[in-house]
Amino acid sequence: SRFPIPHYGIHFNNFKLHGFCEQRFKEIWGKKFTVKHCAVSDITKEGVVKTEKFGDLHYDWVVDCRGWPEDYTDYEISSSVPVNAAMVNIIDKPGDWEWTYHKAMPNGWMFGIPLTTRQGWGYLYNQDVTDREEIISDLKKEFGDKLNTREFFFKNYYAKNVIEGRVIKNGNRALFLEPLEALSGFFYENV
Repeated sequence: SRFPIPHYGIHFNNFKLHGFCEQRFKEIWGKKFTVKHCAVSDITKEGVVKTEKFGDLHYDWVVDCRGWPEDYTDYEISSSVPVNAAMVNIIDKPGDWEWTYHKAMPNGWMFGIPLTTRQGWGYLYNQDVTDREEIISDLKKEFGDKLNTREFFFKNYYAKNVIEGRVIKNGNRALFLEPLEALSGFFYENV
């Protein structure tokens, strides 16, 4: 593998992570930590967070975790990662295993994540090579005719500069590389 493999794995609920972090930060830093709920229209390399609700907010450092970039001008697109799409199948039954499944499939690979309320299965493939109907057919062979799917398309990329001025890019703002190991979290932590 051209990518270093992490020595751990973690699955968490993205929708609950910010609430967990906010509560923990309040416990650690007390009144030094404040939350401003607002839409961010831009972040400048000088550490200015532009909002409509609060105007321009000035910070010494900003960690930019706004997700996938709006444009990829300042990013390198990887030609080393052969997948660029995922068909996710959710099963409304808790996963009763303690690892992440990784399985080779006819047109890519599949992961299976055990969650406390459901199972998440994702079939990663290259949409430029394989028709989505082939992916659905493969999924039906695995799970039967009743599927609960969502489809995602993505680029594999990394920022040319993770730190620009007073801004540190992290999360999907910094990179998204999805070969087999689902290793983005390893890089996010290191950033």
